[in-house]
Amino acid sequence: MPAGAAMGARAGARGTAAGRAGQAMTGLAAWSARAAESARGSRVPLIAATAARGSAAARAIRRFPNPRLTGLGCGLFCAAAMVTLGLLSMLLGGSLTVYGLLFLPVSLLTAVWVRPGDLLTAPIIGPIAYALGLLFIADGSGVGGQAMGYFTALATGAGWLYGGVLITGLTATGRWLHHTSTPSHREG
Repeated sequence: MPAGAAMGARAGARGTAAGRAGQAMTGLAAWSARAAESARGSRVPLIAATAARGSAAARAIRRFPNPRLTGLGCGLFCAAAMVTLGLLSMLLGGSLTVYGLLFLPVSLLTAVWVRPGDLLTAPIIGPIAYALGLLFIADGSGVGGQAMGYFTALATGAGWLYGGVLITGLTATGRWLHHTSTPSHREG
């Protein structure tokens, strides 16, 4: 008996939640090892490669954080991230390209981390947060010059803004379709 299975069996004998989790992980590891072993002899090498790294990929995915933020929490996250990136971009020279490029992953995380009931707010939050962070990058002297620099930066960065909103909208729509198509959420 492998050492992990013996440890899972001992912990499971105590009846604790950790013991049950250890047994489940041991069973999952044994299953993936059997799947990889049976796929090695197959004629399709892609199946063998996928089965061999399946457990490592599953462990890597489980390590990512999976918060579920409300609409307000998602707005605060996105605004705080974009203001921080705006300040960082200002300190590094005020590059609108760097700021726009960093807006894209923030948009994706906003759409991924919002809870299913608040998916509609994700595409709305992004442009507001983008505009807030852009206040630090806009250059100009005086109130009029600062306003003109802000609107110029907003106009020249419109491509990044549209790209981020597109990423957020498509991700939120995909999550909504997945959420409504699962059997536990259907009426009936």
